[in-house]
Amino acid sequence: MNEAKTHKPSSRLIKPKRENNGMYSLRLIVAFLAAVAIHAPFAFMNGNPPPPPPELDFGETTQAISLPPPDENQPETIQAIYNWTEINDPTLLILPNHRLGFGLFVPKTEPIEKQPVPPIEEARNNIAPPPVLSVPLDIDIATLAQLLADNWNAKTEISLPMVQPTTPAHGVFWHSENGRLLLSPPENDAQRQALALSHGVPTQTTAIEIAPSPLLPMPRVIVRRSCGNAELDMVALDTVRLTLAKAGPLPLTPGASPDKPLVLIIDWHL
Repeated sequence: MNEAKTHKPSSRLIKPKRENNGMYSLRLIVAFLAAVAIHAPFAFMNGNPPPPPPELDFGETTQAISLPPPDENQPETIQAIYNWTEINDPTLLILPNHRLGFGLFVPKTEPIEKQPVPPIEEARNNIAPPPVLSVPLDIDIATLAQLLADNWNAKTEISLPMVQPTTPAHGVFWHSENGRLLLSPPENDAQRQALALSHGVPTQTTAIEIAPSPLLPMPRVIVRRSCGNAELDMVALDTVRLTLAKAGPLPLTPGASPDKPLVLIIDWHL
């Protein structure tokens, strides 16, 4: 019992702890109110600061106001300060910059236009080529006539086949002015043709022109060249008229235009 009483905390030790907790809470409340009083005016202020007055806008200023103007004759310490103020981009140290980069340590060469032109050197090979000696040929060059006479084959024979006798064409052949033969030519009246031959044998071809006219229902048929027998010319003329009446607007020869004149040639082999 005595030992239990010795370990029991006394009332005098608990009371001071309660007093300290009260003071600590009071201090927190006072600090919170002070912080609120300090930051409260900022809640009613605009977030963006006002622009500076125009009289305070100095534009571009010098890089170092407290230093004298840059000069090549200044000490290296002042020039180093200027170099540091000009290094805004660290890549200047790795680019071929001749003032601040590694190009400062590269040997400088004069521009091409200032470099002297090297002197013209003469050719080093001054040895003349050996002379070419003419060698006479042991072959006699004969003339062209002599070469032909020596190489001519005197026993050359040409055997031509015998000309077979040909039968001359017989009949009446119609073709266009350019020589194209009509595949389906007009046919003359056989009786009139035989009767016309009694007036004479034709000596040349007959040329008949077919001239279309917008004022006539049919084209005009005109004999442009006579074969020497007027009766045969009229037989061919009537045959062309009869053929045009049967053909209508179709041309007599393939590819012929119905609006352009057409010349037919009649070759008499009778």
